[in-house]
Amino acid sequence: MISNPRHVMKISTAIAMFAMANAVSLAADPPKDNPRSVADRYAVAALAGKVEDAMALGVEGQSPARKKSVEDVKSLVDAKAIAWHGVWASEPKGEAIAVSKPVKLTNALPDGETEGQFVFTMVKVKDKWLVKDIDVRNEKRTAEQLERFKKKYGEDVKEIPPPGGV
Repeated sequence: MISNPRHVMKISTAIAMFAMANAVSLAADPPKDNPRSVADRYAVAALAGKVEDAMALGVEGQSPARKKSVEDVKSLVDAKAIAWHGVWASEPKGEAIAVSKPVKLTNALPDGETEGQFVFTMVKVKDKWLVKDIDVRNEKRTAEQLERFKKKYGEDVKEIPPPGGV
């Protein structure tokens, strides 16, 4: 137990200075985006009707950066968020794929399926991950697309875990 008030003050001041230094450090060097965080932010923005926010996360000139495409994502499901089955990336090649867990669709797919999976294809543009393409596929076609991605990039492919590694 510390009984000298001067020592308590010195310790309290040191703790406060340490906390402020860490806060300034985090503000100056925010965590970097990764494909999972970009897919999450795009989906949340689109599903919340925040069209401009979602469009900003799309590759310029590609469909995810267009108002109609963002509105289409919102119209496909009645949800506030999309849960991801997994997100995989090839950092050296700057390409990634995010696959959602199956979702109940508001309208059937052309093959008649009423459940589908979102597949976000992402690319790294100037050190920033952006959504290049969005598909909604049945489970079989999603698995085939994921397998092609993994085969194309081989050992470069790493799964991006969710925050906290869960």
